[in-house]
Amino acid sequence: MVTTSVDEIGYPYAVEFEIYPDSIPNIDAILFKGPHSEFITNWQNTGKFAFRRDGYEFVFHAYRLPVEKWTKIRIEGDIKGTSLFVDGQLLERLEGRIGEVFNVKHQRKDRIWYQETLIFPLKQLGDTQMGFNGKVKNLICTPR
Repeated sequence: MVTTSVDEIGYPYAVEFEIYPDSIPNIDAILFKGPHSEFITNWQNTGKFAFRRDGYEFVFHAYRLPVEKWTKIRIEGDIKGTSLFVDGQLLERLEGRIGEVFNVKHQRKDRIWYQETLIFPLKQLGDTQMGFNGKVKNLICTPR
């Protein structure tokens, strides 16, 4: 685990890094952690990236991170959503997903709009208990 003097970066931003997961990655491994959110790898043992904030979990379903291989990742965040780039190509944009919840009080289904934004966590890389197993290099954070 590595700690930094920067808690997080707000949008609009771009965070780039190269990642090399070990052959046996932790499940739901914390890659980046801050005061308000976590960015994880190997979500539910699927190899997918996800982030958690405010009691919600948002998953990038379009990509599975390979083990024992260097991959360049770029996360871009703005006021509307969060994007995942892999090796320079946009693979998925999380923005404006709509879900349904049952409203017990009114006995009906209500629609809920998810704000799929992320103030990117930078306070620590990894975690002593649920940290990422592997290597990370060339971390670059830029406001856009």
